Amino acid sequence: MSRRYEPADLAGVVDHLVGRVDDLDSRLSGMHRLVHEKVEKDVEALGRGLGMLNATLRDMADGAAGGPAGQGGESEEGQQDWFAVTDPEVARGWLAEVGDWHGRVYRWLATDPLPDCWPWHPAVVVEMLALHAHYGAAYTGTAPTAVSDLLTRWLPAAESRMVKLLQDCSPRSHLGRTRVDTTAIDELAYWWTVSKEGEPPGLAGVA
Repeated sequence: MSRRYEPADLAGVVDHLVGRVDDLDSRLSGMHRLVHEKVEKDVEALGRGLGMLNATLRDMADGAAGGPAGQGGESEEGQQDWFAVTDPEVARGWLAEVGDWHGRVYRWLATDPLPDCWPWHPAVVVEMLALHAHYGAAYTGTAPTAVSDLLTRWLPAAESRMVKLLQDCSPRSHLGRTRVDTTAIDELAYWWTVSKEGEPPGLAGVA
């Protein structure tokens, strides 16, 4: 025998069903937001990964063809290694090139300008050579993600490291106690590649 619903009972059932539907709708909306956020993050990560892969493949192609990766070094292969360079002329060329790039580009992109003594800090020279190479590869390539990666990842990370390395220096003095002679870059390059003994040239005494 089928059950008969009184109007009051029927209204309660309808209210209950409406509540259930609202609850399901709320849960579905929440799931939609979560799925959308996860997919969006995954797509962004995929884009970054593809950009890095593209840059790596481009570097491999340049290396196989004897292209830009080897320019300015002591050979036609490999990157500019400040700790391995032994030719004073090559070192001078590197410092001149990255110094020009510093004046034309880096100082406009950086949050904290480098003090005059940065070439007297080998670890900072390494960072600047790497950034210069990244910049050239990013802007001569065809993938905009390479430029985005440079500006949002590599540049801020390198700048943060250099700020720590140079924290004891002021714009015109080295380690807060000596001035630097910025015209002594050639002598500094010779000292770095040939001697590395005693004080490097270009430090002009108490600031």
